[in-house]
Amino acid sequence: MTKAAEQHSEIVRLLSKTLAPDASHGGLADIPLEQRQQIQALLDTSARVSGGIFMYIALWLIIAWGTQLISLNPTLVWSFTAWLTAIAICRLLLKRAFPTLIVKRIKFARRALYWVVLVNGFSWGLMTAASIYLTELEPMRSAMILVAVGICSAGSMAMAIDSFLKFWFPIALIFPVALGTLASNTEGNLLLATLAFVYAFYLMFSIHSTHRDYWRAMHANAQFERASLTDALTQVANRMSFDRQYQHEWRRASRHSNELAVLMVDLDHFKQINDTYGHQAGDRVLQHVANVLQNALLRGGDSVARYGGEEFVILLPQADVEGASTVAQRILASVSTHSIKIDNNELRITCSIGCALAQPHEQTRPEDLLKLADTALYAAKAAGRNLAYFNHGDGTISPIQQQSHTSRTPASPATRSCDKTAKTA
Repeated sequence: MTKAAEQHSEIVRLLSKTLAPDASHGGLADIPLEQRQQIQALLDTSARVSGGIFMYIALWLIIAWGTQLISLNPTLVWSFTAWLTAIAICRLLLKRAFPTLIVKRIKFARRALYWVVLVNGFSWGLMTAASIYLTELEPMRSAMILVAVGICSAGSMAMAIDSFLKFWFPIALIFPVALGTLASNTEGNLLLATLAFVYAFYLMFSIHSTHRDYWRAMHANAQFERASLTDALTQVANRMSFDRQYQHEWRRASRHSNELAVLMVDLDHFKQINDTYGHQAGDRVLQHVANVLQNALLRGGDSVARYGGEEFVILLPQADVEGASTVAQRILASVSTHSIKIDNNELRITCSIGCALAQPHEQTRPEDLLKLADTALYAAKAAGRNLAYFNHGDGTISPIQQQSHTSRTPASPATRSCDKTAKTA
C-alpha cells in the first residue's frame, strides 16, 4: 500500500470514529460533498509537497560543500542548516498528524500546511537574496539562484491545485531574491531582478492551467457521484443514496440518543396503470408522485428516495410518533388530491404508507426498522389501500387516522377502471 493510500485509509478510520464511534461503517461518504472535496484537495497538496521535506537541507549542504562555504563561514552554514532542520521537523510532525487534524480541525490543518511550506520557501529566498547582496557569499550565488528557480518551478507545479499556495509560494520564494538584487544596485542585478519578477508572474500564469484541470476533474467526479446517487427517472435519491444516508442517520441517532422514523410509500394499483395507459404514463406518474412527496416534506433534514419500482422511502431524523404520523397524513392527502392528466383523463393516484420509528442502540439493527415499516405497509395494503399504518415495534400495528376531509378520496373514472381489474398492488 502506498503512503497516499495509507493516509487516505487513516482518514477514513478517523472519520468513522468521529462520526460514529459505535459503528463499523463510515468514511468520507458520511460528510458533505463540498467538505470532502476540500479534504481531498488538502490531502493531494500535502502528498505533493511531502517529498520536499528534507530536500532543502540536502541542497543547502551540497552547495555549502561545493562552494567551500562550509570552511569559509561554518557559523552561517550550520545555523541555516539548523533552521532548515527545524522546519523539516515541523513539516514531518505535521505530516504524521495531518490525518487527525484534517478531520477534527481542518482550518488549523490548512493554515499549518500553508505556514510551513511558505516559511521553507521564504527562507531559501532570503538566503538566495543574501548571496546576491553580500560579496562574501558570491561564490554560491549562481548555485543558489539556479536552485531557487528549480524549487520555484517544481514547488509551484506541485502546489498548483491549491488556490492559496499556487499564488503565494512563488512570491515567497522569488520576492526576497528580487529585493536582494534591487538592493545591490548594479546593472546586472537590475536585469536579474527584472527577470525574477517576469519569471514569477509567468510561472503563476502557467500553473493556472494545472489548477483549472484539477478542479475541473474534481467537479466532474462530483457530478458523476451525484448522478450515481440520483434516480434518473424521478430525480430523487436512489436506493444506493438512501442506504448511505440511512446508515449515516442511524449512527447519528444512536450517538445522540435520538429517534429515527421511516415511511414506506407504495403506489396503489400501479401495475394496472402501466397495463392500461402504458409504461410511459407510468413513468409520468412516478415523476409526479416523487415531486409531490418532496413538496410534502417541510423540514430540511427529511429526505425521500426511490426504493424500487413504485415504492418510495422517506427518512425522518429526530422525529417522534406524532411528527411521523403527521407527515404520513400529509403525504396521503397530497398524493390523493394532486391528479395527473394522461390521455385526456384526470388520473387520481393514491398510495399506502407503512410507518415505523426506533431509537437506535447497540441491540437494534438498521434493517429491523425497515422491516417494521414494510410490515406496516403490507397492513395498509391489506386494509384497503390509501391508508397509513404505524408499526409500534411491540407486535401492534395501528392505522394512522386521517383528517376527515382527506380520509378517502374518491377515485376518478380512470382510477376506477384500474381498480376493477386489479388483483394485486
